[in-house]
Amino acid sequence: MISLANLTSSHAMSYFQEKSDYFLNKEGKGMWSGQGADRLNLEGNITQNDFERVLSGKHPDDGSLLRQKNGEVVRACTDVTFSAPKSLSLIAQFGSEQQKQMAHSAWENAVGHIIGYIEANNSHVREQDNGSRIISQTDNIIAARFDHALSRNLDPQLHSHVLVMNMSKSMNGQWKALHNDSIYQDKASLTKIFHAQLASNLKNHGFGIDITDREKAEFEIKGVNPELVDKFSFRRKEVVAKVAELEKDMPHLSGAKLHEAIRIYILSSS
Repeated sequence: MISLANLTSSHAMSYFQEKSDYFLNKEGKGMWSGQGADRLNLEGNITQNDFERVLSGKHPDDGSLLRQKNGEVVRACTDVTFSAPKSLSLIAQFGSEQQKQMAHSAWENAVGHIIGYIEANNSHVREQDNGSRIISQTDNIIAARFDHALSRNLDPQLHSHVLVMNMSKSMNGQWKALHNDSIYQDKASLTKIFHAQLASNLKNHGFGIDITDREKAEFEIKGVNPELVDKFSFRRKEVVAKVAELEKDMPHLSGAKLHEAIRIYILSSS
């Protein structure tokens, strides 16, 4: 599953700082990814200083402003969150050492594959061309990737936060705000591509696959007891309960407003 959320710089920084134990100490440091990161010499582990500067549209080395914001509140990044099937999360947590290694290898490759796909197909900026506003492909993004094996309720939940920064280098060499509309428009297809790549990787490692939703390309791994999957699905049950609570307490919320309330709840409790 893939979920999307736009974050401001202050929101992203407070998320990073408040969850620092979760992001950095317990499960390893986040990693930079993408051709845009390479062009700013961002590689390997993410430091708070680099993270903060890039979120603000600044060069990580000297703090010089790269992305103009004209005084308005600006989207600093888009949080693209990938969540594994619960059966895969259970194998990654409780399987044999070989199974754990294969599960993580399949997962890391699938996330890396979709980051590359987004970079090749969804990295756009707005530009002027003879007085007209056009959308141009740039083929580069700056992504801060954080992989986790557990939910914050300590349920097995293999997932990755990929924070796609609001900055991309245009063909004329200028850094501009990333036009991310196509990421949202392509969410369903990106999810299918991700699931298909993950399933293929797992099959290559010898795991069997049971399709649970052919339309969405969702699946579980064969041989994992469904009752065990349900037992460890605390986070999903918590969110479902919150949706029911919001619908009961705020019947005036519907559609986009209800979705936004749910998104804020998920982020604030993540």
